[in-house]
Amino acid sequence: MHKNWDLYDTAHVVFRPRCMSVEQLADGYAWCYERLFSHHSIWRRRPTDWRSVPPYLAMSYLYKRSNRVWAFSHPPSTDEPGVAAACRMDAAEAPAFSSTA
Repeated sequence: MHKNWDLYDTAHVVFRPRCMSVEQLADGYAWCYERLFSHHSIWRRRPTDWRSVPPYLAMSYLYKRSNRVWAFSHPPSTDEPGVAAACRMDAAEAPAFSSTA
C-alpha cells in the first residue's frame, strides 16, 4: 500500500488483503493479539520448570506492555502521501462475501 517503512512494525496494516477489508485485518490481528497475550494464555504457556516461570512472566508482560505503548505512541500519519488513501478501501473494491460455506 505504501513504502513508509516505519509502519512495518506489526501495529499497522501495510497491505490490502484479498478477501477482507483493511479494517477486518486490523480487527482480527487485534483480537488475536489480545487473546495471545491474555493473562490466561500467558499463564497456560508457562514453563514447566518453576525456576523459569518468573523470567518468562516478566518477558511476556514486558513484551505485551511494550507493544501496546508502541502502537499508541506511533499512530499512522495521514500527512504522508498515499497513507490515508492506502488505508481505505472503496466499497467497489471490497470483496463480496458469501454466507454459504
